[in-house]
Amino acid sequence: MARLDHITDLRVFEALARLGSLTAAASDLGISLAVASKRLQRLEAVLGVRLADRTTRAARLTQDGHRMLAHCRQTLNAVDRVEDSVLHGAEGVVRISAAVAFAQRQIAPLLPGFLDAYPDIRIELAATNRMADLVGEGIDLAFRQCVPLPEDPTVRGRLPDGHVLVAAPAYLERAGIPETPEDLSSHRLLTVGLPAPRSLTLNDGATTAQIRIHDALTGTDGEISHAAALAGGGIALKSVWDVAQDLAAGRLVHVLPGWSGERRQVHIVVPMREFQSRRVTLVLNYLRGALERAAAAAFPPPDAQPVRAETR
Repeated sequence: MARLDHITDLRVFEALARLGSLTAAASDLGISLAVASKRLQRLEAVLGVRLADRTTRAARLTQDGHRMLAHCRQTLNAVDRVEDSVLHGAEGVVRISAAVAFAQRQIAPLLPGFLDAYPDIRIELAATNRMADLVGEGIDLAFRQCVPLPEDPTVRGRLPDGHVLVAAPAYLERAGIPETPEDLSSHRLLTVGLPAPRSLTLNDGATTAQIRIHDALTGTDGEISHAAALAGGGIALKSVWDVAQDLAAGRLVHVLPGWSGERRQVHIVVPMREFQSRRVTLVLNYLRGALERAAAAAFPPPDAQPVRAETR
């Protein structure tokens, strides 16, 4: 025996009854007329009755159609209530993963405003510099700073990123301001990595320069070079997101502004799931919007316009 197990078929029939034509119903549901017609025919085949007499311009419910309409609307109302309370519930926990500096400087300051608007949602922010396993660790939303990734349905947004040279005003007053990449060889460099890197690759959009450097301080975490730069210890190559507030406040100065390091992006990533809860969508949209506004201020054109993925 055939079973009525396609909710969309019911939605097509309800829209047909409400709007008076199959063309209007298809438009209302965002599907083609051909698909709407097939779904209505399938519903009639399952029920074994004709629900509407229809022409290309209008439709009129049959007696069976009128009887079916009341049951149809009761069923759709029940389905909508389930979606609102379970799938779309604006409550529960959202787990976010991001690099330590990005989590501290960009995401954490934005979260109180979100929590004020949605007090029934809790946030768990996992700050880690390793690539988290979204599915294995139960992560709902991740911010990954890396070279541009190919198009992927799990990427729900892209923001510009890149490395710039920065130093404290006190250091530059003492050591002088480098005017060319080659001048860096006579400056104190603050680097990341053990063993310490021996060269630095910079690009001005047309030319790539690889400069031999003499690092004065290196560490296993970027926060070390950041702290040392703020203290006037030398020149560091940092993500714009890490130093945006320091540059705006004058605590750090952009050195060799025509040159930058590796061009990257911040990818907003979700795990591959058939359904995305409303609480995750709310957090994603809120943080993406706020970070896009921050990017417009921190990055000069053409980077000021972030590349967005369609909201799902």
